Parts: sequence; structure tokens; C-alpha cells
Amino acid sequence: MMKTTINSYMTLAILLLLTMGLMGCDKDDEPVKNVYLGGIEVPYRPIPLEEMPNWMREMLSTKGFAIAEICQGEYNGNVVYNILNGYSSNLTGDNYNKDGERYYGVDINQVKNWVCIYYLYFMY
Repeated sequence: MMKTTINSYMTLAILLLLTMGLMGCDKDDEPVKNVYLGGIEVPYRPIPLEEMPNWMREMLSTKGFAIAEICQGEYNGNVVYNILNGYSSNLTGDNYNKDGERYYGVDINQVKNWVCIYYLYFMY
């Protein structure tokens, strides 16, 4: 009788854990695969902070969570970064050259090989 009760409790505990595990899974928990930059779908391929340019790491450390995403592309043979600030009214972000200087006059639709290298996922 005692063995049957223990087995019943173990079975119940396992079923409870499985149920909690299934309820805890959510489609929104999947890793980000693509982001959108001004309506352009861009693949998400994060790089470690150590591999980012110094000016970019400094910007991330001072502005922190205000920076929502950083995308990298090629414009007229030059590397260009698009940094989307979560508090900015500019929906397409600000463009910078490889040295961290603002890069004006860039049409994001003309940039080639966009890839998102940093993305801050907001949990609402």
C-alpha cells in the first residue's frame, strides 16, 4: 500500500512538472531571428561587445537601454552603422561611419548587406 502511494505521488509530481514546463513555453520566448529597420527585414547576427568599435561600446555604456538596435551595412564602399535610439522620434535611427561620426544623407534603402549586430529586447 505504501509503495503504491509513493508511486502515485511521484507520477503526480512528474505530471505537474511537465504541465508547468509546457505552460512556460511561449512563442515569444524564441530568439530573435530578424529585426526591422525602417521597413527592411534585417537578419539578426549579434557580435560580442568586445568586437564592437570602441566608440560604439562607449555609446552603449553611456546610453544603455535607450539604444534598441544597431545594424551594420555597406554604403558606397564604406561601413555604415544605423543606431536606433528607443527614445528618438527618428523611426529609422541615426547613421554613423566606422569612426563613430554622424553620417548624413544615407538612404537606408541604398545600403547593402544590412545585418543587425545588437538588439535590446524589451519585455512588456
